[in-house]
Order: sequence, then C-alpha cells, then structure tokens
Amino acid sequence: MKALLISDRNEIIDFTTHLLKKNGFDIIHYRWIIKALDNIEEIKPDIVVLSAYEFPRHWKTLAGFVQSGIGGFDVKVYLYDNQPLSEEEAQKAEKLGMFDFLNDFAGENLAYAEVESADEKNIETENQIQNQNELEQESNNLCETSAETEVQVAITNPQNGFIYYTSGKYFAEDDFAKIHNSESKFSAGQFIKYLSLFDGDKVISCSAFVENTENDFINLKLKDYYEKEV
Repeated sequence: MKALLISDRNEIIDFTTHLLKKNGFDIIHYRWIIKALDNIEEIKPDIVVLSAYEFPRHWKTLAGFVQSGIGGFDVKVYLYDNQPLSEEEAQKAEKLGMFDFLNDFAGENLAYAEVESADEKNIETENQIQNQNELEQESNNLCETSAETEVQVAITNPQNGFIYYTSGKYFAEDDFAKIHNSESKFSAGQFIKYLSLFDGDKVISCSAFVENTENDFINLKLKDYYEKEV
C-alpha cells in the first residue's frame, strides 16, 4: 500500500511517517502540494495525508481532483490537524469524503500539542486568519445565483497525456468554460477527453472542445459529463 504525504513541517512528517509505516504503508513524501498534484496520476496512492492549515486553500482542490478519479479510484484523503476545522470547512471536508488522520491512525485522545512549538502555533494562527479570508472570498465567488463560477481546473493535454493545472471560470447554463492558457498548451479545434472543474465544493468532470483561444485564455465548449457533483 502507498501513502502520499504532503507536508513541509518536520514534526508532521516524523509523526505521520511513524504511524503510516506501522500500518504497513510505503510513503511517498512531497513538501509542495502543487508538485504532488502534478505527479498524483503516476503515483496512484491508496491514501493521501495533508494538513488543512498548511494548505488552507489547496487541500480542497486536491480532494476534488482525487474524487474525480485522477490518481486512481477509492483513494482516501486524510486531514492532519491538531485543531478542529470550522463548521463550514468541516462540512466541505465531509462532502469531499475526507477522513481524520488522528482519529483513524493515532486515536482520538492523542495530544499532538506535545510536539508543537510556540512558533508553530503562531504559524497556525496566521494560517487560520488567511484561511478565513479565503473562505469569505470563496463565498462571494461561489454564489449560486451567479452566472459564472471561479474554478480550479485539471485538464489532460491530448498531445502528450500530461495533466495541466490552471484556473478559470465556469458558465453552467451555457456548458462553457474560460480558462487560463498562459503556456499555449492548447489550440482551436482540439478535443479534450478529460477535464475536471472544482469550485471548492463540487467537482464537474467532462469532455470538451476548444472553441478558440484569445490572449492568455482558451474557450471550451463542454460536452459529455462524466460526473457533475461530489
């Protein structure tokens, strides 16, 4: 069994590594979540472990992409944190099918504070403030009555099969998406077999045609929907 551990904090790395090995997992470790996303399809882990406070925005993106089938099927995502999530964040984690690492691997009564320094507490406090600000921004962006939705995007390049991560806007009523294409990876007329859009709550997986390109954007007409909601 393989576990993908994503963390830049040594106390998390040391502690989770011990428990994962104890439970029979081979560990693949990344310190940067974007690098982990780039390689998750190749890794095909059985579980993923990361911290919501280290990656206050990207943990939802990763969970959404995992649920869409990128990186394998039945991949379990575990959040590792010593403090409970806010009610809103906990609801998002539940919708995305995430698990609590400490409950499942270390027991509910584990005192993580024993390995936490004062400096690390300050870092977590700053991350919580940043997380709250991002949640407020997401709430504004993801209003259900809006004609457009800000999304994170995973798109497979039909020329080489590589997954390209970017962002853009989704127009549900028109089955249309406008996404960033700063590296000119796509051109008009191309058929995209696999495309995943994640709005922080739901995942949409589908195919698409590239209608045209303009400046640093490409316009996509969405076709067959594989999955519309997680």
